[in-house]
Amino acid sequence: MDQATLLKTLTETRAAWEALLAQIDEEQMFQPGAAGKWSVKDVIAHVTWGESEIAPVLRTHVLAGSDLWNLSDDERNEIDLTVARAQIDERQGDAARGVRRDGVPSTR
Repeated sequence: MDQATLLKTLTETRAAWEALLAQIDEEQMFQPGAAGKWSVKDVIAHVTWGESEIAPVLRTHVLAGSDLWNLSDDERNEIDLTVARAQIDERQGDAARGVRRDGVPSTR
């Protein structure tokens, strides 16, 4: 696959993913069962982790990832889910306190 085809595929796939997510309301976002015991929110966190892991590979052309790659899928997913939930909880707490991601108080 050449670069143009890859970028086109990524763009189209991302658009389809976002269109699918737009159909899900907030209540559905938190319900377990989207993928096993995971909610849609958990799946999004997992996909986000995967994207963050593959970005350096694409930039450097070196297949080297975190130590999580050495774990079984179930072990890695459980860790990923725990970390992602903690990050989401932290962000929600920041938002509730009126603090942006960069630590600057937000204006309301």
